Amino acid sequence: MSSMAFTSSKQTPSVVALQRWSCIDTPLPEVSQIEEIHIYDFDNTLFHTPTPNRKLWHSSALGKLMGESIFANGGWWHDPSVLASTGEGIEKEEPRAWAGFWNETLVELVQLSRQQGHVLTVLLTGRGEQRFADLIKRMVRSKGLKFDMICLKRADGSAPYPTTMAYKKSLIKEIMLTYHHAREIRIYEDRQNHVREFQEFLSKFNTNPLGRLIDGKVIPVRDQASTLDNVTEVCEVQRMVNAHNVAYLAGSLGSGAFPYQLKAAVDRTCYALQRADTDKFRPFVPSAAGIDFAADEMFICMGVAPSHILSTSGKLGTAVRFRVDAVGNLETRIWAARVIPLKGQGRPRNMILATATGSGATFRDINQITNWRPVHGIEFDATVTEKQLIVIEQEYPPGQGAPEPQPEMINVDSPARSHPPAQPKGNGTHGGQPYRGGNGNRGRGQHRREPTRGGRGGGHRGGGGGRRGRGRGQRGYTDYDAGGHGPRYQGAQDLTY
Repeated sequence: MSSMAFTSSKQTPSVVALQRWSCIDTPLPEVSQIEEIHIYDFDNTLFHTPTPNRKLWHSSALGKLMGESIFANGGWWHDPSVLASTGEGIEKEEPRAWAGFWNETLVELVQLSRQQGHVLTVLLTGRGEQRFADLIKRMVRSKGLKFDMICLKRADGSAPYPTTMAYKKSLIKEIMLTYHHAREIRIYEDRQNHVREFQEFLSKFNTNPLGRLIDGKVIPVRDQASTLDNVTEVCEVQRMVNAHNVAYLAGSLGSGAFPYQLKAAVDRTCYALQRADTDKFRPFVPSAAGIDFAADEMFICMGVAPSHILSTSGKLGTAVRFRVDAVGNLETRIWAARVIPLKGQGRPRNMILATATGSGATFRDINQITNWRPVHGIEFDATVTEKQLIVIEQEYPPGQGAPEPQPEMINVDSPARSHPPAQPKGNGTHGGQPYRGGNGNRGRGQHRREPTRGGRGGGHRGGGGGRRGRGRGQRGYTDYDAGGHGPRYQGAQDLTY
């Protein structure tokens, strides 16, 4: 299809003009036939799209992944390989229609919309058409869903859209102007700020001088994002980094670009619980949608713990036994347990263990819990552990920029799939000197171990626990099943897989 600008001020709205917004060839219904318009967002509305796992990445790395201007390919939301890696990868998921990753309530609504001959059914996403059209059409087709229009954002120089919302508003306006007999429009959307903007947009549309009112309903859908398998996610981001570094070496990124590398950094020191002890707290947490069960760690301090803190909490690898004194909650926001170390355990202080969080909760909410209920007969062990997150840092070619220490290698285990994504090697020269182009091929061989795989998302997302750390002797374990905190980190180490 040819690219063109789609603005009502430049052309008369028509079915032919509107058809050009869609990436499928399904003929649009006649204008007189349509009385309602139903628009469905894709990401985390109709489909549980994987988002970066906050238990893997440092907050600074999350910012880089979510941004458009850091990596050559545009980052997480602009790389189709990330979406194609959902679950066990497209080769396995397509035959089973990505089972478990759809919002089945919305799937039923789409089917009902299509069964009504007077409804125009539209799938609308801000993802780029050039990169994502084929993949999203395959996903929708595998589920047996049909739409009158499947619309993705175009890279059209004559009609640039600075934001996803600007693009969506422009298209929705064209739809309403084209199907001018429609008296109702429904928009299903997960992002709260988009819900508000659509409501304002539809309200403003009804003030137009065309003498026509439309009943606009914006239906908020609870975000139900998934995550990739831990190892798959790190592999995909490493591939992004490698591809970016290859483009950097080729001189195609401009003077302000940098090469990057992945490193592991100690985010915080905590008491970590094993799964068997964590499960002891499930009876005290409601089993309901939107509640994220935790009960896996108790915070000690940010970063690497200094010796005076370790002298109180116990040295790294020390197992401390606690007794549960009481459990409590703050409305439906956060659940916690008050615990006391058993006598003869050194000098650890009384602690509070967050057992679950609801929507909008922060761990500061723990301090507002007042309705503590006594509990008897529950004890558990927790190990003093350093929790690591992954950072994305600038990598300097040898002899250029700030000198960096040669840190110890860390393994992230073998790939989750039998055939991991192909990865550019990134070796070459830059500035006349050899440059390794990222850490995509380090730490292989004897450093590989059997993977301890995380979950597919939903409920308690298992992480990369169960491994032993390196350095400072033998630790209880080093894992990436950790939540993000502030921008502080210490003890950065090269990340390999």
